[in-house]
Amino acid sequence: MHINEIQFPIETVWEDHLSEPVVMRASALPIVSIGKPVWWNDQKVMGDKWIHPSGKARYGLARFSFSLRPDERQEVRASELLVHLHADGTGPNPIVFDIFPRILTEEQTGELSIGVGPEFKFAGAEASIAKAETKINLKQSVPVVVANGVGESVARWRFESRSTYPLIGSQIVFVVVELLSNVLKFRVNLQLSADIMDKRLGLLRGLLSDQQREQLNFVLG
Repeated sequence: MHINEIQFPIETVWEDHLSEPVVMRASALPIVSIGKPVWWNDQKVMGDKWIHPSGKARYGLARFSFSLRPDERQEVRASELLVHLHADGTGPNPIVFDIFPRILTEEQTGELSIGVGPEFKFAGAEASIAKAETKINLKQSVPVVVANGVGESVARWRFESRSTYPLIGSQIVFVVVELLSNVLKFRVNLQLSADIMDKRLGLLRGLLSDQQREQLNFVLG
């Protein structure tokens, strides 16, 4: 299967200004937009050749996206996105089986392959082709990105702005999710924060308020 971003454009489902942890002054922090999460289950993504590596688990691919829009006097220095995975009801939480991007420092173009064989991992274009695979066409300019969370129920990305790639516009990330075979749906909750340099007010910290975070719960599956 090919996953082409043209076929799956970002659909904004939520938009608002970031909030300050303690409001001590009147300042409009950047607007953040959250894209609707996209979910592809293992059979749909991997095709007819896909065989589960374990009879007790199944896998799928989730895409998350956000964008930050500072005004002309602001610069976003860094931002952090957290994706929490929860069981939809009782049972164990889903697990982050793999994550992309993990570390990026330059423009990403071309084709990303998710090969499935003995391992189920994101792989570069130079990796050997597995019996079943999915390809994702990518083209995006990114700041420095460091991610972690494999083996946990929280995926984390830290974005650092650079002069070549300022931290504006849309950022797109992917998670391979591991679920028990009898789990049909799961919930995700998003958290986002950012460090903003304001020319008049100095360094500001923006994040999602509790009320905003409550609106960023999604059921996938």
